[in-house]
Amino acid sequence: MNNWMSRLPNELKQQSILTLCIPGSHDSGAYNLSTSQPTGHDQPMWKMLRRLSKLHGSRTIIKRWSETQTLSITDQLNIGIRYLDVRFELIRKHVEEGDFNNVKIVHALYGVSAPQFLVEITDFLNKNPEEIVILDINHVYRMNAPEFASYFAHPMLKLIDKDLIWPIESDYTYVTLSKMVSANRRLIIFGPFKACFFNAINPNTYIISRWPQTNKLSRLLQFMESEIEKTKEKPRLYVLQGVLTASTGDVIRNFSTSLLRKFGRPSREATIRFLNSLSNENKQKLNIVITDDVNEDFTTTVININFCELTRL
Repeated sequence: MNNWMSRLPNELKQQSILTLCIPGSHDSGAYNLSTSQPTGHDQPMWKMLRRLSKLHGSRTIIKRWSETQTLSITDQLNIGIRYLDVRFELIRKHVEEGDFNNVKIVHALYGVSAPQFLVEITDFLNKNPEEIVILDINHVYRMNAPEFASYFAHPMLKLIDKDLIWPIESDYTYVTLSKMVSANRRLIIFGPFKACFFNAINPNTYIISRWPQTNKLSRLLQFMESEIEKTKEKPRLYVLQGVLTASTGDVIRNFSTSLLRKFGRPSREATIRFLNSLSNENKQKLNIVITDDVNEDFTTTVININFCELTRL
């Protein structure tokens, strides 16, 4: 699964990446979160959460209800994930610009640093020269646009080769897997702002990813059905979110279990069943599909949808 794109038929490699069906992970960096650091600033009630986190054992509960994945970025990529959805936070304000380790994954608690996260991606791409990765930095915290440029974008381009990044593209109709591999520009990055950065990070308006905003499986399935039926505003990449979101009440009532057990795995399995139930016509409307706690069953299901496209050629 680590090189599934390289094994696609040439017909698919030469089609727009808008027509490929690509498996992705939701809150990709929210695994193995740290309980030894303070809570983050990404949650609406972060001040209350920070006070609660001082109680003995509370961070263990927060961790259970914050982790959306069990696999590292490297492991996710190796099972076929090619779209990564992440949130970053600037841990300390007013530090020296370029202190890239001061930017970390966040989802109530902190994860790996931005440099470690990016190195895992570039290491994977270097080992798999015919694969691509789409990185969607759709939320940042304690950073406005100029700070994002200073504390993330600029040091990122010092860490990884800019030539690996596909340049800003407002029309993906003619961007193909073959072109990206031939140019060895195999990383597409979307940022959290309407602005672009250094001809490397695309505006957030160039990708469509609507949030289901529900804790009910029945509503999630209705949402996914309606998303597929919507007219696509090409040439944007489209993300279908097979994701449930726990309410505060859900956490209180089920604090002894976890987000993964109560919502993550059920939503993943429901998403797999939903994808398998689609007609070939509707499968061909898919682009990127994400869920929690990704595994090989999920990635295999999504990847195999690409071969439905061959029946139309």
